[in-house]
Amino acid sequence: MDILEKLLRPEVIGPMIGLVAVIGGCCIGAAKLYFNHQERIEKIKAGIDPDKKIINNPS
Repeated sequence: MDILEKLLRPEVIGPMIGLVAVIGGCCIGAAKLYFNHQERIEKIKAGIDPDKKIINNPS
């Protein structure tokens, strides 16, 4: 219980929240880059040009 009491002190929790936010943001950014790359690779495998812009013309 002594460790928990030390961790729950305001001077420890404040920096931990910031640290977790920064690390979490970096992980989310890395995951987004990874999945965008995977999607691009799958388009190439399917024979679709991933750089071609799709123009949606409803008329």
